[in-house]
Amino acid sequence: MRIDLKGKTTLEKMKLLTGEPVEKIRVFFENLTILSIFDFLDNKETPIPFMGDINISRGEKDGPISFTITMNPNQMLAKNINQILLGQESDVEKVLKKKIRSSLEEIIKT
Repeated sequence: MRIDLKGKTTLEKMKLLTGEPVEKIRVFFENLTILSIFDFLDNKETPIPFMGDINISRGEKDGPISFTITMNPNQMLAKNINQILLGQESDVEKVLKKKIRSSLEEIIKT
């Protein structure tokens, strides 16, 4: 599967967040895409942990390329977005701060 510059940038960001090799992250997203297509063929939603459910359905127009993709966010994602919109520190920000603090403490120890 081909990937554009925006996709490559996302893979690099994921590498920085996870410490995993880009190729491993790429394979994950390729398989998620395949799973989404299988679910589309079975008229099912694709549940994505921590994000929500993605539904791909045929569009209203006639034609082979008419389709719609919708996402129903899960509670965790919705809660974090609402926290950010309200100007509060989100749960994700708290987790990232803990990870950064832990990493810095490990660097200082060595």
